[in-house]
Amino acid sequence: MSLLLSVIVPVYNTEPWLPRCLDSLCGQTYRNLEIICVNDGSTDDSSAILDAYATMDSRIKVIHQKNAGLSAARNAGLKVANGEWITGVDSDDWLELDAYSRVMRLATEDVDMVFFGAQVNGEVPVDVLVQMAEYCRVKLEGVHELSARVCTEMNVFFWNKLYRRNLIQKYGLCFPDGLRYEDMPFFYSYVGVAGKVACEPYPAYHYWQRRDSIMAQTACKDFKGADHLRVVDSLYDFYERNGLMNKMRGLYEGVFAGYYDLSLQYTPEEMHPEVHRMAYALAVKSGAIQANRLPQIRRLKGLRMSPMERLFHWYADNRECFGVCGRSICSITYEPEQVVYRLFGKCVKTVRMAERA
Repeated sequence: MSLLLSVIVPVYNTEPWLPRCLDSLCGQTYRNLEIICVNDGSTDDSSAILDAYATMDSRIKVIHQKNAGLSAARNAGLKVANGEWITGVDSDDWLELDAYSRVMRLATEDVDMVFFGAQVNGEVPVDVLVQMAEYCRVKLEGVHELSARVCTEMNVFFWNKLYRRNLIQKYGLCFPDGLRYEDMPFFYSYVGVAGKVACEPYPAYHYWQRRDSIMAQTACKDFKGADHLRVVDSLYDFYERNGLMNKMRGLYEGVFAGYYDLSLQYTPEEMHPEVHRMAYALAVKSGAIQANRLPQIRRLKGLRMSPMERLFHWYADNRECFGVCGRSICSITYEPEQVVYRLFGKCVKTVRMAERA
């Protein structure tokens, strides 16, 4: 008897591509599938398409919810999944028909993850496609311990991997609500509790790059670019909560340094002082600043900050900096055209955002 594989498909306004995605799932040569489609408040005909496919294939389960974002949709799928193994598909993507037959052969008792390749196509410039194709390429083959070296050779996407459901449930793994770059903390949290990965270079997955996709939005410079640091904070909390920080410190610090750079790259220049402060607070909290191993972290030590600034702790949900004893010192609100700084609730500074295309 083949193992049950749960496939989570978050759906939001992907009417033109959704039938292609569902046809590739229903036509898989690996038949023991549970296809969990989460309609995240779509306003086009995606909902009707999902319901129609569910009447044709009993393996399709449809969850309808108010729009809450990609993380919330995936988390809804994780809650109801029953398969021994879990994977995902974005609803504008599709798979080769033998994809799961090939990769499920690698889902043996001695591995906790299966990692497989992807082909990249879409509506974006060729240089972007080439760069993304290299990122998606599986550079390893066979079974490997999930060491720091191996993890850095892998991408963090959710949809080109198989995960053990029992590990996800045991550690309460989920995607951080309301943040971009949600795949990263899920991936690095999972590898912190997993043992071995089986790697299959075969590009079984078709990754479609849309001009208006979430990935395209992440390339814009706005205040959400600082989510690169917020998801690192989420990862630190998971490691600390599960006693993994000592084991994962080297990998964590490398991720922190890289995402600190990305946070600067994808935020407007007027936000950079706040990004530095966020990074400093996180480096102090996680102990990375004491380790002093990487140039990005050493650079933080050279920043000129007042003692009060060094006490700030960043909260991602309300974008406020807090001081000792939880007292609110400074809040920063990012509006479409300006950044507003408040001290003890009083506006002390307003910075106009530069016009951007």
